[in-house]
Amino acid sequence: LTPVAEPLATGGELTEAGLTPANLETKVESVPGADLMMVALYPPPAVATALAEYGSEPANELHISLVILDVTNAPTEAIGALRGAVAAVAQSNPKLEVRLGGVGRFHNPGGEDVLWSAVDSPGLVELRQALVAALAAAGWPILTDHGFSPHLTLSYIPSDEPSTVEMPENTGWVQSDLTLAAKDGTASDFPLLGGGIPDPPDSPAEVIPGSTGPLLSLIGQQGGS
Repeated sequence: LTPVAEPLATGGELTEAGLTPANLETKVESVPGADLMMVALYPPPAVATALAEYGSEPANELHISLVILDVTNAPTEAIGALRGAVAAVAQSNPKLEVRLGGVGRFHNPGGEDVLWSAVDSPGLVELRQALVAALAAAGWPILTDHGFSPHLTLSYIPSDEPSTVEMPENTGWVQSDLTLAAKDGTASDFPLLGGGIPDPPDSPAEVIPGSTGPLLSLIGQQGGS
């Protein structure tokens, strides 16, 4: 068997709608009939708690998917190579400043729409490119017929229901690790060790209500695209 991995599709709605989010503590998602592993960015717990106030998804289910992999029947050595690839990428890439820019909507005819926030993170595309290359070299090729649209899902709502989610623009945090999550509930966090990022800006910053950590509305900072 040659394991084949599939990335989050452009637009994301079909992939996201086909997944049932699981608990952040187990950091997994599942599709009936398939064993999946996912490499993703999970906000720090205090950040996730604050973000959850702006949508209906629980704090422990918020994440930014990088790649989702079908590991059905994959041998143990292949899973080991997968873990090694993720670890190597984390070792050589720095922490990220992650910012969210407003709220958008993915329409999913016949199902629930997805309310999401776009992700603006300098270095994230390069990090994912390095991840895709490392996975391919380890025997886990990533399909490339879809682009990469980084986003964080906030809510699932009926297609005929108006959007009600609002959140401050340029909400951000420092991401310090990658997570490799498995369907069986196991997960591994790999610290991003490839260098530092600038300290939080000295410009005025507003802590979002409910936050007990570094979830800030970065006032005066350049917004995402």
